[in-house]
Amino acid sequence: MILNSMYICVKDMDKAINFYELLLDQKVSERDSVFSIFNFEHNRTLPVQSLKSKRETYLGQ
Repeated sequence: MILNSMYICVKDMDKAINFYELLLDQKVSERDSVFSIFNFEHNRTLPVQSLKSKRETYLGQ
């Protein structure tokens, strides 16, 4: 299996960006109030601020 993208629902985008910058040891590639993108190698991690997306989110979705 190849994982190309991973979406992670977060409540606080600023805290999430700080956390993932430290965890991934790189700066955010694109930043927005609703989602941000960390590009690395051939994969992307996308923290998504679920409260601003106006979409009901369920575990495993």
